Amino acid sequence: MGRAEKRLWYEGLAQSRLGFRFRRQYALGPYFLDFYRPEARVCVEVDGDQHEFSAEHDARRNAWLAQSGVVTLRFATDSVMIDLGTVLSNIQSVCESRTPTLPSPSGEGQASESEAGG
Repeated sequence: MGRAEKRLWYEGLAQSRLGFRFRRQYALGPYFLDFYRPEARVCVEVDGDQHEFSAEHDARRNAWLAQSGVVTLRFATDSVMIDLGTVLSNIQSVCESRTPTLPSPSGEGQASESEAGG
């Protein structure tokens, strides 16, 4: 993991700091995802300078993931290093919108059992 990936992991995604459990270096089909939340089908990628040379590969990968129902959030290394709060806020918003909820007895949504446990 690069410096920005480590920062995102340890200061945001590890130990369910956002209220969601992520996995890192997760294998899905033919790809390894930097970070992945299976329950919401959200992939988070940190793109360094090398990604400008792999745009075609990234496009194929994003298409494959989208066909599989996975949304990919991409953040530049600089964004993670300079404005981690905004990056984490964006990740949290997408995860909240894509995490299934179970109805409570009163009919209002609540976190599913898998979320309540972390």
